[in-house]
Amino acid sequence: MNTLDLLIGGHSRSAHESATFEHTNPLSGETVTCIAAASVSDAQAAAEAADRAFPAWSATGPGEKRAKLLKAAEAMEARQAEFIERMVDETGATP
Repeated sequence: MNTLDLLIGGHSRSAHESATFEHTNPLSGETVTCIAAASVSDAQAAAEAADRAFPAWSATGPGEKRAKLLKAAEAMEARQAEFIERMVDETGATP
């Protein structure tokens, strides 16, 4: 089973009071992912972290922003098979 925490301010963390919810495969009934269930205070913490990060991001030039976004896209593409596998498990769909 996969476990997913929140990512706030560049740090992985549990949701407030360690709240979670589960995704199950609709075909097998198996729990495939346990996910942190964000609360209002978690959402506020994420908004505050984004507010703190904005000045540096807005001062970043377009070339550097492009490079960072392309690096993120490459990281996601490298894990494409894993993403597909998880979506198949969570939705019961075919790849």
